[in-house]
Amino acid sequence: MADADQRDLQDPSDAARRFSELRDRATSTFGDVARLMRGDLKLIARLLDSQERVLALAYGRLQGRGRMAGQLLTATDRRVLLTQRRTPLGRDWVTEIGWDAIRSASVHGPAGVLTTVDDTWVMDKAMPLSAFTTIERVRGDGSTGAGAGLVVTAATPHGPAATPLDDGPLARSPITDRTVEDGPDDEVVHRTVIDGVPVHWCERPGRLEADLLFGVGMRDEPFVRTGITHLVEHLAMQPFTRVPYACNASVHPRLTSFEVASSPDVVVRHLEQVCRSLAALDLGVLERERAVLLAEESGSNIGVFGWLPPTIRFGSQGLGLLGNVQIAPHLATAEDVEAWGRRWFHRGNAVLVLSGPPPAGLRLPLPDAPGDWVPDAHATVENLPVVATPTPSVTEGPPDSILLTVAAGWTPAFAAGWSVLVDRLLRRLRHDLGLIYELVSSIEPVAGERVLATVAAEGPEAQAQRLADEAWRVVTELRDHGVTDAELDHQRAILREERHHPEVLAAGATDQAIRELVGSALSLGRDPSATDRLHRDDVSAALRAALPTLVVAVPSGVAVPDLPRLDQSGGALVDGTTYDRARLGSAMPRGSRLIAGPDGLSVRTGHDDDTWATVRYPGVVGLKLEQVGPGDEMLLLMAGSGVSVVFRAKDWRGAAEVEAAIRRAVPAHLHYRLPG
Repeated sequence: MADADQRDLQDPSDAARRFSELRDRATSTFGDVARLMRGDLKLIARLLDSQERVLALAYGRLQGRGRMAGQLLTATDRRVLLTQRRTPLGRDWVTEIGWDAIRSASVHGPAGVLTTVDDTWVMDKAMPLSAFTTIERVRGDGSTGAGAGLVVTAATPHGPAATPLDDGPLARSPITDRTVEDGPDDEVVHRTVIDGVPVHWCERPGRLEADLLFGVGMRDEPFVRTGITHLVEHLAMQPFTRVPYACNASVHPRLTSFEVASSPDVVVRHLEQVCRSLAALDLGVLERERAVLLAEESGSNIGVFGWLPPTIRFGSQGLGLLGNVQIAPHLATAEDVEAWGRRWFHRGNAVLVLSGPPPAGLRLPLPDAPGDWVPDAHATVENLPVVATPTPSVTEGPPDSILLTVAAGWTPAFAAGWSVLVDRLLRRLRHDLGLIYELVSSIEPVAGERVLATVAAEGPEAQAQRLADEAWRVVTELRDHGVTDAELDHQRAILREERHHPEVLAAGATDQAIRELVGSALSLGRDPSATDRLHRDDVSAALRAALPTLVVAVPSGVAVPDLPRLDQSGGALVDGTTYDRARLGSAMPRGSRLIAGPDGLSVRTGHDDDTWATVRYPGVVGLKLEQVGPGDEMLLLMAGSGVSVVFRAKDWRGAAEVEAAIRRAVPAHLHYRLPG
């Protein structure tokens, strides 16, 4: 096996150039998280030849290296380099894998797998997973030269020294990792493990703050169990109904959080009690907490701007459930709640974030993971297909607002471009025309680096068409002419100011913890240095690349001439028997028609063919049953695509047998009734 690294390191100026190139590539690939990889990038830059071309980067944690910092995989046209950092002796190692030693590269859930002649490397929660697809493609088409086999090199002050792969130090890595960023304003993020739970912290002044996070949220719930995570959270907080310190708990789309801020002794007691409460939920107050949750829901302020964008993309599944009515508080049994708690609230699905070092005596006595638990439990949710609709397109939204939403990769270029769009909309709609008071803008992480970016404006209903016209004009101007240097400079100035804000300075540990837990950070901070290196053409191109995914929501009757209507029909009509509207007693308008077949239902409301809606039985996520009179039931079939169809036998001539067919076709565990 040849040793390709027994050579002098390149000239320092060349190494600096390669480091700068690698840093730019990493920032483009990973966004703000690239700052955690500076040490890895320096290692790789010292080893690259001046003409060596980088094909792909990936970052994650190698299985079997759980106590080490995250590892960086770099695929070039000559080899694959894999950092393994923070050994007890202070040395940082790089594994080199020649292309001729690679047998396959593949993706399994959130993990990338690289198989060589000697070993199998599994990188958990790797990002982006497309790097492994690139390696497999390059390996398969033979577009690289013969590799150098497999060796491990230690980057020493005098250059790399060859070392056997199974050398001992890798098995004795320290418990605490430190990710150090150069510069006075950058924080050190520490990591340790307590009772099997990863703990991340940055040193900040003030009282100790703690956030115990679990990788489960609304996106993980089945349609007929929406709100069950919220029930678990309420039951776990029963010991803290009257305490003199600040504490809270909440359920988010991807996470459940238990927060506390006080003295170290209080934080220790609180966290231990939270863990014990989760391990033995107080089911004696379940009925009361059902009522509390329903009262809380009645005052919910998530609003259409919060639920419409993910519903457009994901229908009634995953993130699309954000605006769904909570069904679990009505129907979940004590056994259901207990089982959900066991499945998700354990040491294998938790991280802790602190604002200082772990205090003495800190224990986290969470239950062990259940026997069927796998770390990629979120893969099914994260890989849900986006609802198939033609975009860009327009759909109906609130009566007094316009909403624009895109799906994109969160890169520094897109982040800057999106901020320019929001800023330009605000200037045009408020400061130039006086049509609105403010904009609402949000970024919702989906999976990996994918996000839903949304901006919405609310104005007088009488001005709705003009509001839509002017907003669309801003979009097309940016699409056709791009951003200006002045606009990009303004974004750079904003980021330079933001980086000194206490919340931004504190975000490092939280970002790192969330990335370890669910694969991508919730706090999507932006790296000012990455934006400084952007050219306006990069930003304009990133924004244009996202616009094909654009959906615009406008009030009924408002038109956006350049855009087709969003297809929310559910697809082609089913094959089956056609039924006409009943002459007497039908609640359907004249001209309505039903097609019922073995695969599902299609319904037209009135004479307009644009109103056809189709639900196929395999896609049904819930069947609501509602008694509307003696011998008269209404069935609501909800599909994962977000399309719904209502069936009532008395609405149609000769369709009595269809009701029984629906009940048989939809699995019984998806049937539900709501009280009242």
